[in-house]
Amino acid sequence: MLPPKPPRDPPKPEPKDELPSHPPDRPLPKPPNEPRPLRLRRRPKRPLSPPRELLWPYAPPIELPRLPKPPETPRLPKPPELPNPPPKRPPPSPLPELPKPSLDLRLLERPPNKLPKRPPKRPRLPSPPWLQSPPPKLPPPSPPPYPPSELP
Repeated sequence: MLPPKPPRDPPKPEPKDELPSHPPDRPLPKPPNEPRPLRLRRRPKRPLSPPRELLWPYAPPIELPRLPKPPETPRLPKPPELPNPPPKRPPPSPLPELPKPSLDLRLLERPPNKLPKRPPKRPRLPSPPWLQSPPPKLPPPSPPPYPPSELP
């Protein structure tokens, strides 16, 4: 049998420092209360338009002549509102009652669902003679092997 295993030592608790140990080349993390520095946006490669100071000697600002304001047109007064607007169209006049025609019950029956007959096909026209193929040549009739009188 195997000898009994020696009892393991319980793990020793590591000594806790106030600050975590960091390698000397990495800085310690900043406390969370301090605001982070704002990231600067990358400047465009070249400005889209030159500054106004550079434009001034070459292109003085153009002042357009101001047009005089047109005189105001007098507005028409609003018509007074009527209490009841007139109807747009007159009410329909009652039609005189016409006598009801007697219904034929045969008209109410549905006709059978039959499709109309297909029109007959047009007969094909004969092809012109210059397009027709020549008639097949038959071999010449062979003479009878012996005269009919000699038949047994």
